[in-house]
Amino acid sequence: MQSAGRSIWQLFDQFNATIKTANAQKSSYRQFRKDGKMAEAENMAAQLDNTWSELNSLQRQIVSQTHNGMSAANAWCDAVASMTAVGCSTSKAQASCAKSQSQWSKQSSAPIMTKTQFATTWRKPEDYKFDPPPAPCPAVEQASPEPRPGGEVREIRGRAFVVRGMRSYPVKVGMKLEPADIIAVEESSMVQIYLHESGVLKITEKTKFEIPKPQAPETEPGSFVKIGDALKKGLQGPSLEVKCSGGGGARG
Repeated sequence: MQSAGRSIWQLFDQFNATIKTANAQKSSYRQFRKDGKMAEAENMAAQLDNTWSELNSLQRQIVSQTHNGMSAANAWCDAVASMTAVGCSTSKAQASCAKSQSQWSKQSSAPIMTKTQFATTWRKPEDYKFDPPPAPCPAVEQASPEPRPGGEVREIRGRAFVVRGMRSYPVKVGMKLEPADIIAVEESSMVQIYLHESGVLKITEKTKFEIPKPQAPETEPGSFVKIGDALKKGLQGPSLEVKCSGGGGARG
């Protein structure tokens, strides 16, 4: 019985040490999954499976050793009872029998003997899946914004007015211009504006110019010439100069 007692405690020490190993491996495994390192997680899962198999084997050995110890205690108590029947038993032997049966009975009802969590796999259903994390969505290429209609006054010399509907306003540097606004430049004056769709436009004296409405962008050759022609249609007066931001130009 002493030998069985030593063996069972050695198994318990080994079992507890293996539990610590399993907990450390599980912690690493969970971190790998959290970080999306599925190859490392799968490798750690295999190690955990081996550790869990070792725990299962140790549990079986502990159960077997406990049964052997209990059998040895019962056999010893049977021998003591036989000696008592013939008057050869001693109080020391009877006490030893009672102590042995109590110890092994207590051991057989310990949690490790009655629970089965260590005899089954540690994995949940999701722990069998090691698909790589989804790739990040490709960046969506943003379309170039549509040209804004209208424009802005960049420079003025002399006097000029903006006619907007039924009202007129003195032209000032920085003034925002809207489609259908009419710029009227007086004698000995000049206004330079920037049109968002075409570029810089210089309007000289005694000239009226209507800010064009937005047009669909054109890509075929001659676009800048067509832009210049469109601007001329809004012109009433002797002189207009267009400097298109794309590098082309038109005078009229």
